[in-house]
Amino acid sequence: MTHSLRNLPLFSGSYADLVQEIQDYVQNPANPPAHLVTLNPEIWVDSVTHPTLNTAIHSARWITADGIGIVLGQRLLGINPSPRRTGSDLTPELLKIQSLRFFLMGSTMDVVNAAVNHIQTHYPNAIIAGHRDGFFPLIDLPHIAETLGQCRPDIILVGMGSPRQDIVISELKKSVSHGVFIGVGGVIDILAGTVKRSPKWMQTLGIEWLWRLTLQPQRILRLLKTIPRFIWVIWGS
Repeated sequence: MTHSLRNLPLFSGSYADLVQEIQDYVQNPANPPAHLVTLNPEIWVDSVTHPTLNTAIHSARWITADGIGIVLGQRLLGINPSPRRTGSDLTPELLKIQSLRFFLMGSTMDVVNAAVNHIQTHYPNAIIAGHRDGFFPLIDLPHIAETLGQCRPDIILVGMGSPRQDIVISELKKSVSHGVFIGVGGVIDILAGTVKRSPKWMQTLGIEWLWRLTLQPQRILRLLKTIPRFIWVIWGS
């Protein structure tokens, strides 16, 4: 089930639908590597002027509305909005599945190690095929692709922030033969416990961005840059 936003097909099914689609996809050995984008307003507006990011997003098999701004943008355009499907909520649902193999890539080595320990404690069904930090030069991508080929994960969680994570995913997809890549932003930090997610009521109201501002006040500059660009993109749609 999909809706569209500036020719981007947005997934509009339930988390259960999405998890089932991903599970079915990785269980078919004939399927090539795929990519899921959790779209927020910043990624969307950046894709308009960033050709590489734009190509990466349009090559994704699934695109979900991660930020409340995407939902509001659809409403402003008179589009029946797709529900929010965040990386923070999708990841635990995938980790519950029996025998799926995961590779975590992002943040610092200490943080990703803590995230792996959390998964092994709280999600015993998940198999950690490998993990590494997200601080590496892009010239290392062939070596990382070789590592992924050796450990053959089903799900590769890439938490580096956009556009870096989307560019990394787009390049790695060319060099591996299996798996679903998911750009998860700060989810690895949440799993590690180094970043606390917003209270449930803020998640329900779609104001997690406000919580992130209280934790990282410097994000206000990014928000102030994104809002006028977001309005311009909506107007241009």
